[in-house]
Amino acid sequence: MAKRHERLPVGAIASIPRAIGGHRTILFLTIAVLVLVIYTQKKRERETDKLLSEFLRESESINSRNISAPVTDSGSEVLRSSDSEHSIGSDGGAWSWMTHMYHYGLNFDLGLASFLAALNPESAIEFGCGIGLYTQFLVQSGVQGPVLGLEPNDMSSAGVFNETKATYPRQVLGNVLENLQEQDSINAADLVYSIEVAEHIEETLLPILISFLSSKVKKYLIFSAGRRGQGGTGHISLKPKNEWINLFERSGLKFLPSLTESMQASCDENNGNHIINGFVMGKALSLDRRVTVHKIDRTDRVSKEKHESIAFDIFPNVRHAINNAVVENKFQNIYIDKGRFQKIIWIFWDKGWEKAPWIVQECAASWARLNPTWNITLLDQSTLGKFIKMDEIPPMGRKMKLQGYADVIRLLLLKTHGGIWADATVYCRLPLDEWLFSSMKSDFFAFYNPTNPYNVSSWFLASKKNGIVSEAWYAATWKEYSNPDYDGYYFFMHREYGKLMKSSTLMKVQWRHIQPLSAERPHFLQRGNTRICEHSASVESKEIIVSKQVPMFKLSFKFPCLNQSLSRMNESTFSFLKQSTATVVRDILHGN
Repeated sequence: MAKRHERLPVGAIASIPRAIGGHRTILFLTIAVLVLVIYTQKKRERETDKLLSEFLRESESINSRNISAPVTDSGSEVLRSSDSEHSIGSDGGAWSWMTHMYHYGLNFDLGLASFLAALNPESAIEFGCGIGLYTQFLVQSGVQGPVLGLEPNDMSSAGVFNETKATYPRQVLGNVLENLQEQDSINAADLVYSIEVAEHIEETLLPILISFLSSKVKKYLIFSAGRRGQGGTGHISLKPKNEWINLFERSGLKFLPSLTESMQASCDENNGNHIINGFVMGKALSLDRRVTVHKIDRTDRVSKEKHESIAFDIFPNVRHAINNAVVENKFQNIYIDKGRFQKIIWIFWDKGWEKAPWIVQECAASWARLNPTWNITLLDQSTLGKFIKMDEIPPMGRKMKLQGYADVIRLLLLKTHGGIWADATVYCRLPLDEWLFSSMKSDFFAFYNPTNPYNVSSWFLASKKNGIVSEAWYAATWKEYSNPDYDGYYFFMHREYGKLMKSSTLMKVQWRHIQPLSAERPHFLQRGNTRICEHSASVESKEIIVSKQVPMFKLSFKFPCLNQSLSRMNESTFSFLKQSTATVVRDILHGN
């Protein structure tokens, strides 16, 4: 027997039962399994210790050198947390908001958030909300009832949650899994969700988690948690998806296959774990259905920088909070988007500026006088090709008139370069730096027009380069023009914006970032085709012109009085407008 055993290949465990028999076989196999388990555990501990040591050495090195963060080509920065309260998070449990930013950045899944909003909940609870991005998105998308984010550590410094707790979304502080009284104080909600959180919770607390979440569901539970073999930080309770589903089914919830497929189809391609791990449960099988989100309400696979940049455009308050933390030297080497805006003003006159009416030239000059730090770019048909690809705009003709042609041009310029579009007959009254950026809190600005059926004016637009709104609006407008049934409708650009506002959750969210400024006052001198032509400015006209509530005025070169020479306008309302603007210019020149 011994001789036969010596001829066995090393590790040929399958032949061992033939080499030894009876109880010895069982004993040998038991010892072999124990050795293998101990070896694997020790190896994992050594690897963890090695990674932790490397991380600590790198952190100490960075702090000792005090290296400033490099600026990337996109105007973004890479930051790393250097705050003394920052925790590594390798043991699971609660994280600070800086720990969240350190490990994952914003890591916002736009498609998943849009799917949550598409369920039309009247109330929502997020378990493990982090800095609260999904809760804020739900509120901005129109959820009117309570939206609560459950997280043990205070996340208000990240910019989402209001410390006064007077508005939603609201954070519920404390560990609800270890506080029965806290659990009872939270009312059930239409929508309960937890995204990649449960794997950070101790195994002994998981039954409490499952019971708590199930008890708070009125309609839907959206759940995603780490699976076995999934990489990440602080994963201490990994399970296959079917096991998570079984746990919730034992708590009385029903698996909803159609909504689960809809969720997986909605998630951003950058967030693969949500697609693999995510599923939907419900109070009843009758809740199951198909849900489709608009294509602009999710992102295809893009670079991490682009993915984060989109998130920062959706959550400008978080960008502001992080920028403050940067100033306070709390971050180094974590990617953030600075939201930089190209200070370009685009003005287009089709036939060339030498032939432009004097009122058009006066309007262009007003932008240059009041905005000396901005680049004024005067465009005509012969210069467009220097800034945009001509095959990306429609040719003028029977189908595309000049007005529609200019509509597509402005959106393409803003999408490609960013900056400001001003119609050639818009007269600047206040410097852009005094009002625009306080009104434009995200990547886009337009005046609200209550007299337009689509509620938006297009004669003045502002956009960040590759902004969410300008890209979507351009794509929709171009698609409408390419439609064989395009009807040449004068407001076709506005109509497409209206369609996007109705169909896209993201567009609604972005519009809510804009401080609503009505187009009524900027149109004041244009109404009735008479006010700008008054030979002597009325008291009302003077009050509106000198007030700092109207940053610009929309005029028209078609007014009869404006066909006269400028010299004949000395006592007119336009003359008063020009004189009052000159006062502002003098203040700028003298640094007032």
